[in-house]
Amino acid sequence: MAGLMNRIVVPLGVLLALIGVGLTWAATSKNSKLTSELQQVQQELNNLQSRQPIYARVRQVVQDFVQYGQVQPALDPLLIKYGLKAPAAPAAAAPQPAAQPPRPATTTPRPAKGGTSESGRQ
Repeated sequence: MAGLMNRIVVPLGVLLALIGVGLTWAATSKNSKLTSELQQVQQELNNLQSRQPIYARVRQVVQDFVQYGQVQPALDPLLIKYGLKAPAAPAAAAPQPAAQPPRPATTTPRPAKGGTSESGRQ
């Protein structure tokens, strides 16, 4: 019986050890990929955070420019070109009088040849 146990337990132990090594290797591989991706994301975040003061200053300059454009209309073409101001709506044309509906066609009898019309009588 001891020989049977040794023949089953030893290979089973070796198999479980190999499975453990394989799982550890897979987890380490996945972990190293995630760590590498995390480092890239952290680097991008640091780049954005270092540029934030620059973006804030540019935003302030643009806001000042738009505000000055309200006082100085000569800046409107630049503001419109860069999308900082909506183009002015075309001036509305003077209101046109409403079109009169067409008159219904009336048929007036024509005077007979040689005859006189009622308006010609006196």
